[in-house]
Amino acid sequence: MKLIKAEHPEYGTCYFSNRIKAAKYIGVTPTYIRHIFLGLAKRAKGWSLSFTEDGNILNKYIDPEK
Repeated sequence: MKLIKAEHPEYGTCYFSNRIKAAKYIGVTPTYIRHIFLGLAKRAKGWSLSFTEDGNILNKYIDPEK
């Protein structure tokens, strides 16, 4: 399963199943998340984003809520 890995120097690392959930957590629009993956933007409020297919991520760490 491909996940979005979001890393922040203060808040740590989170994983999201889709860009809508990532955008809601970070506080930006899903379109802005898309722009990061297209290379049109670098970070979202200090969060760097990438895709990962690491199968060792526990479900409790995917799609956290504030």
